[in-house]
Formats: sequence, C-alpha cells, structure tokens
Amino acid sequence: PDEALKLLDKTLPKLKDPVPTHMEKLMLLYRTKGLEAGLEALQDLVEQNIQSPELLALLAEWLSEADQVDAAVQTARAALQADHGRLSPSQQARLYRLIGLKMKQIGQLDQSIHALSQAVQLEPDQVEHYLNLAHAYQDRREHTQALKILEQANALFPDDYRPYYLSGIVFKDNKEYIEAEKMLRLAAKMAPGEVSIHRLLGAVVALNLVHNR
Repeated sequence: PDEALKLLDKTLPKLKDPVPTHMEKLMLLYRTKGLEAGLEALQDLVEQNIQSPELLALLAEWLSEADQVDAAVQTARAALQADHGRLSPSQQARLYRLIGLKMKQIGQLDQSIHALSQAVQLEPDQVEHYLNLAHAYQDRREHTQALKILEQANALFPDDYRPYYLSGIVFKDNKEYIEAEKMLRLAAKMAPGEVSIHRLLGAVVALNLVHNR
C-alpha cells in the first residue's frame, strides 16, 4: 500500500483531471490506515479543490460515517450545489438520502421528507428510498401518505417483502389491525425465515381477536 500511495503521488502532477486519481488514493488510504487518516487527507484536499463535487460527496459520506451529522449534511448540500453535471443521478440520490436520514435523525421531518423524495425521483429503481420516505412520513404520523408510498413500492418491487412488512407496521400503528394482519401474512409468506415478521404477526393476530371478534 505504501508503494502504491507513492506511485499515485508521482502520477498526480501529470494528470489533466487529477480528481479520479485523488479518489483512488483516498480510498486506498481509508482501507489501509482507517477512516480518521482518510478523512484528514480528504479534508485537506477539499480545501484546495472546494468546487469538486466528487470530493465533497465523498467527504459527506465519511463525515456521516464519523457521526459528524451537521458537517455531513452541510457538505452534502455543498456537493449538490457545486455539481454541474459531474455527479451521476445515483450519486446525487445518495447525497439526498444522507441528508434525509440525518434530518430524520434530528427530528427535522419536513426537510427529511423533501430530501428523501428527491432520492426517489433520482433513483426510482431502489426500494430503500421508498422505505426511507415511508418511515419519515410514519414518524410525522402521516399514515395515509406513508401507505401511498408503500403501495408504489409494492407495485414496483413485488418480490420484496419489506414494503408489505412496513405497511403492516403502519396499519398496526393506526389501529387498523385487519389490514395489518393481511400485509404481515403476505410478508411472512415471502420471507418465512424473518423472525421479526412472525413475532409482529402474532401480536397483530392477538389484537384482532380482541378488537375484531
């Protein structure tokens, strides 16, 4: 690894666009010497190339991993503002996802929902974005909107049990135990090895016996 880092350092001054090689060097540093060393090197580099959206995006991810919430969100927003077509839709979606999850973590649900909605639009083929957005709506006690998002996910990802499972949770929280049982039975059928589904299903069946004889 040390020889590889030296070789990359020799190559960098000769490159017209050094950012991809800087990224490779940083990832190598991260893998061999850990997050702290990689983060320190990346922060120094960002100070010299503040308008590079790729470096800012990587910095946002590593700050998030280091649990520096405010700095991660600010850096992610800076990366999106600095982007002029260099970041792919997938990279942009990851940044919006980071912002959305961090905003949800600190209770800023309006900002969370806005960011997670952007992630869905940019990367509509990723079920995790729909689940994250539904969770945010559920935290805001907007059950109808959460179920609407999960219905979209069920239609787009019919073989994934997670939208059904989360729908069951939303119905249960809204005291709609019959619908909750239906969703959880579907999820249990699709994922028979998931113990958490069966536990929740058992609880909902018991609630149904009490409330809907």
